[in-house]
Amino acid sequence: AIHQAKAPLYPHYATIERTWGPNPLADQQLAGTIMWVAGDFLFIGVLIFVVLAWMRHEQRATRHLDRRLDAAARE
Repeated sequence: AIHQAKAPLYPHYATIERTWGPNPLADQQLAGTIMWVAGDFLFIGVLIFVVLAWMRHEQRATRHLDRRLDAAARE
């Protein structure tokens, strides 16, 4: 993974003098970590949406089944 790399992915950037900020490897690792965390947040958001939709579906199905069973018990 990018955030665990031991050397810059593009060695050319290691040869360029930087006037500010972290060195190329630290910059690459930070960027990889940011992308990893952003991806995790997106995944968790989608997962929560899917689980909530599934739960709503199950609740509706349960209410429908309960109504059918109540009607059958009254007959």
